[in-house]
Amino acid sequence: QNIGGNRSCPSCRFPTNVGKLVRCRPLENLVGMLQTRCANAVLDTSELPAPAKRAKTEEHEKMTAAQLRKKLVQEHGLKIAPGATRKEDFLALLKQHHASGCGWVGAISGLSSHLAADCMLETVPCSNAGCSATLQRRDLENHGMYCDFRQVPCRFSCGATLALVSRTSHESKCMKATGFFCSGTTSHGGGCKLTGTREEMLKHQETCPDIKIACDSPGCTTTCKRSAMRAHMEEACETHVEAAKEVVGTYQKEVEGLRKKNAEQKKKIMELSATLATRNFTISSHNAAINRISNQLEQARDEGFGGSDDESESDY
Repeated sequence: QNIGGNRSCPSCRFPTNVGKLVRCRPLENLVGMLQTRCANAVLDTSELPAPAKRAKTEEHEKMTAAQLRKKLVQEHGLKIAPGATRKEDFLALLKQHHASGCGWVGAISGLSSHLAADCMLETVPCSNAGCSATLQRRDLENHGMYCDFRQVPCRFSCGATLALVSRTSHESKCMKATGFFCSGTTSHGGGCKLTGTREEMLKHQETCPDIKIACDSPGCTTTCKRSAMRAHMEEACETHVEAAKEVVGTYQKEVEGLRKKNAEQKKKIMELSATLATRNFTISSHNAAINRISNQLEQARDEGFGGSDDESESDY
């Protein structure tokens, strides 16, 4: 970083060419063997510098009691009594939770791998897809028990595994969902009493004799149970025929109206075509007259120029 900004060696101060620099392995090895503490060795805010201490304290004090409670439960896995609501108590618990730091001490060369895999106080993101929470590694397991994006199975054993936030939406459409009654069941418990999954009920209701269906005869508005539809068709046969005749008559009137409208449109198209032909003929006549006049003017101009030349030659 020093060379990138100053373009000079930090030891001898001579100008350097960054492209020709090579790593000094012996020096790196010496530095790597130096002992250091974990970057998360100090977490108690009383040991932090004043600006960092104030920033951490202000961050927690800006949170509401409900937010502090959620942080303690979901991120740190603490069990809070249902009656606890005071913000001051939550702040005290949060400070107590952060009272100790990481005790790792080792070579500088091992610090990166320690932070990447072992340090329980290192801040890491939640591994559940869609979750934006970042928390200490020691709290990751507890957070996973409450994370809204943790993977959970469908409660109706359909075999689907999905995020908790999506489970309600999935189960509202899941074909294996149970507790469904046939729509042929009456409010008093009569009719069809079959219950089962959503899939079973949808298939059953296609043939259930207690389901009310509408008569498919044109013009008939009767609805009755599927089991009584055959008797209705036999009893209302004459009525259906008359209703069908009325429907057919209505359709015939509509067809006649459309035919009449079609004839009127054809007549109008023929009139417009005749008008267009007349206007085209008029335009052609005007164009011919314009061309004739143009030719006459051109000829007169040519003759005028020729006469002037003859007169000039004779005078000469």
